[in-house]
Amino acid sequence: VKDPAFHLSAKTRSSGMFDIFIEKDGPMIPLIHDSSNLQISIDFSNTDYFYDVSGSPASKQLRTFINEYIKGYLPEFRANFELDSLKKINAPDSLLIIATNQKNVQIETLNGLLRNYITSATNPYLALYIIGIAQRRFTPVVFEKMLYDLLVKFPGNEELTAYKKQYELFKQQQTAMEKKTWIGKQIPEFSLPDTLG
Repeated sequence: VKDPAFHLSAKTRSSGMFDIFIEKDGPMIPLIHDSSNLQISIDFSNTDYFYDVSGSPASKQLRTFINEYIKGYLPEFRANFELDSLKKINAPDSLLIIATNQKNVQIETLNGLLRNYITSATNPYLALYIIGIAQRRFTPVVFEKMLYDLLVKFPGNEELTAYKKQYELFKQQQTAMEKKTWIGKQIPEFSLPDTLG
């Protein structure tokens, strides 16, 4: 950044990723450390791409992914909002079906974007960033297949291996909590006084 009015700070995300913060409460730029000659250009007048990256192919792919994801997320958000609004006013089933189908199309479109980026990622840190988003969107079976495919594609990457361990620990904790709850299980026989005592 050539403008001395900017105050920049950096925070390491992992051995292969870091974030640049513009000012104290300004925007954040995630970057992948795949080059020793990474350059950032910032232009706040460009609302779609307020920054550009050169010298780092993975950081440029990450910037493109983030912008495509945001552009794909907004129609999904609107479709969810419209469906919720129709439910609140007790709209006819025919309208609810149309709105549900529109929401499902938007979900599948965005999930397709995630799948494409994950399978075509040539950098493990780019893949790791995207798989973190995918974990919240895909079923465990689909997510685990994508994660294990990445572990095969990038063998020995410590961050991916650590992510897998963290995910497996999360699954174990979730399974343990499900065993402790009565939700969805038949309750044992019990007796209570009725309204007459």
